[in-house]
Amino acid sequence: MARVRFHALFLACFVLLAAVQRSTQDIVAHTCKECANPVLPFNFCVKTLSSDPRSRTADLVGLGVIAIEHLKDSVKRANLYAAGLLKKKVWDPYTASCLKDCVELYTDAVDDIPDIEAEYKGKSYADAQTHLSAIEDSSITCETQFKEKKPITSQNLEATQSASLALAIINLIPK
Repeated sequence: MARVRFHALFLACFVLLAAVQRSTQDIVAHTCKECANPVLPFNFCVKTLSSDPRSRTADLVGLGVIAIEHLKDSVKRANLYAAGLLKKKVWDPYTASCLKDCVELYTDAVDDIPDIEAEYKGKSYADAQTHLSAIEDSSITCETQFKEKKPITSQNLEATQSASLALAIINLIPK
């Protein structure tokens, strides 16, 4: 009899765990379905949010925190990459000038992240959206100023999509 109870308890725990795991996957999938747009592909959203273990227990606001932290990492990587390319001094003057602009744009973006985090935490969503839009614009500006040689396209795309994800999540939060 004790063995039957153990198996029943084990089965109940397994079903409960599966339901919890499915519900957390559902919030990520549902959020990403709502956020997807031409700049922000569904798969990028799911991959980004699901890559953080906190997404398993996060609500919508928690997913916004994850998105902003991902953006922080993304703009730091883009900034370091652009600065590293600029140091190589193998670029024609125009491309070097574009890289210098990108470093300045991404340095500003990195500097804005603490403000975004504070605004988000303080529920000043409109202010956070203003800063996030500026970062999204900066990554697009960095990309579009290059002519033929586009040495940081993947970093710019990552930053653009990351900013778009954070913006889209904020738009879903009931005000």
